Amino acid sequence: MATLLYAEVNVFCIVILCIVACNAASSGFEMRPAAHLFVISIWFAAISNVFELLWNLGSAAQLPISSFGLTIVNFLYFMTFGLSCFSWFLYAEAFLGNRLFKNKPLFIVSTLPLVLLAVLLVRSAFDGCLFYFDENGVYHRGPLFYMQQILSYGYIAFTSCKTLISAMHKKNYALRDDFLLLASFAISPLIAAPFQAIYQNIPILPVGVTVSFLLVYVNSLKTLISMDPLTGIPNRRQLLRHLSSEVRTLEENECLYFMFIDIDSFKQINDTYGHNEGDRALMMTASVLKAVCEKYGGFCARYGGDEFAIVHVMDQNADITFFCDRISKELKRRNEKEAMAYTVEASIGYAEYTAELDNIQALIYSADYAMYQIKKTHGPKKPSKH
Repeated sequence: MATLLYAEVNVFCIVILCIVACNAASSGFEMRPAAHLFVISIWFAAISNVFELLWNLGSAAQLPISSFGLTIVNFLYFMTFGLSCFSWFLYAEAFLGNRLFKNKPLFIVSTLPLVLLAVLLVRSAFDGCLFYFDENGVYHRGPLFYMQQILSYGYIAFTSCKTLISAMHKKNYALRDDFLLLASFAISPLIAAPFQAIYQNIPILPVGVTVSFLLVYVNSLKTLISMDPLTGIPNRRQLLRHLSSEVRTLEENECLYFMFIDIDSFKQINDTYGHNEGDRALMMTASVLKAVCEKYGGFCARYGGDEFAIVHVMDQNADITFFCDRISKELKRRNEKEAMAYTVEASIGYAEYTAELDNIQALIYSADYAMYQIKKTHGPKKPSKH
């Protein structure tokens, strides 16, 4: 009865994980950084459940699997689960902005726990260091059994600690909910793992892992509601939420600026080169704003149409014109890199939150007015070419 119950839970988890993976691969979730790694992590988790199902049925003599066959199945179970944890680690790192694939030494170091797990699993087939089957086909844990859990769950634990620390930084306020969500992923598996190790006949761990993936996916879809689908940066709704929060928490030694950025001659770009090129100009501008904000601070969003906005809190001694200059220079650099048929230029206006502009509506109106005054000095023109 216990074996069949365990098998039923495995099958249930496999079905849920496959549904989540398929939906994540075909829904708006793919707009998130390195979302394919999240999907890969789910598939590995589903496959590990398949091997766990085979091991459970084989060890209970419900399937005709030899001791050697069970050793192979157990090897594949531990290895696929380790790969699932490693894929999750890579996804979280990408979400935090760390591209390990581009840093080969760091990437190699990050694979060492996975490599060590593989070595121990191979060695276990000869000396039973992790697990072994006796002559009667009875499963036994080896002296290093818990190393497989430490090496696999280490990825999840490390990621959770890192994202939790990042969530506490003020500059990451806009992504705080996302970071906390990534950090909470570890709670269910880490609670389930020790109980699973003690009560082997109760399918606690598969349920814990499945619940974590399901919660992350569902909550991530909620987050996407506040993201602009074309540019991948926050939309006006999220911008106003962030602005309201910054106004409430503004300190005496800080200045808050609201900035409007409008693409010059955007209608002409659309009319001359087509809407696909117009979308390309929008995406490039969003990418520039995001890069500058990540480097110098600030929260950027698409306000609507060809207008973008930034909320920037800085020290009273800082110069907002320096920040505007960084945007213009990065936009120029990106134009040269992209080598498009036209040059994307922008008008930037800003307003400071002061005693005279002590409400959000007035602040936004003032920044909008300043931006259009700048745009008048640029004047109407055709899209410039390189």
